[in-house]
Amino acid sequence: AAPSSRPLPPWLKRGGAIILDANNVRGAIGFEADLVDLGAIARRARRLAPDVEWIVCVDHGPRHCALDCGDVVLSFSGPKFSQPYACADDMIVSDVGRLCKLGCKAVCVVTSDRQLRKRCKWVSGRSAATVDVVRSDTFGDWLAAMDVLGAAGGQDAPPFGAADSEQPDPTDDWLADLPGPKRKR
Repeated sequence: AAPSSRPLPPWLKRGGAIILDANNVRGAIGFEADLVDLGAIARRARRLAPDVEWIVCVDHGPRHCALDCGDVVLSFSGPKFSQPYACADDMIVSDVGRLCKLGCKAVCVVTSDRQLRKRCKWVSGRSAATVDVVRSDTFGDWLAAMDVLGAAGGQDAPPFGAADSEQPDPTDDWLADLPGPKRKR
């Protein structure tokens, strides 16, 4: 059956928000997807459930920030053990609490991390929102069944704009300015 004709799991039907623990989800699908691929996968999955907000939480990064990529929000926790978040897990727990306070009625966290699952359930117990925690392997199985695990560069562009093959290599310019041996352009 076509992906759009297959039933969606209950945690997607209700709308609301889905928060993906990026590295945990990547591990569940065999680390076959990098961050760009995971963003494209979330983008394709969102087409199956357009009323769901997709947030992909990533450990580390140069600073704590969030990038709105249209269909998907990429959120970085910042340098390891920095403030306000030591890791993506802290950011995910904070996001669950924030979404609940903002009136989001359904939040789904995708992770297999037991401690993070407990923390998210604890936060949910303090609000009227429904918070489901779905194991990453269960989510990965659903992605595979819905045929959204294809290569990011296929017919879908990555969530960051044009397809990789259409973008110039940004390293060429800044590498040329580095002292040392000259690099090919």
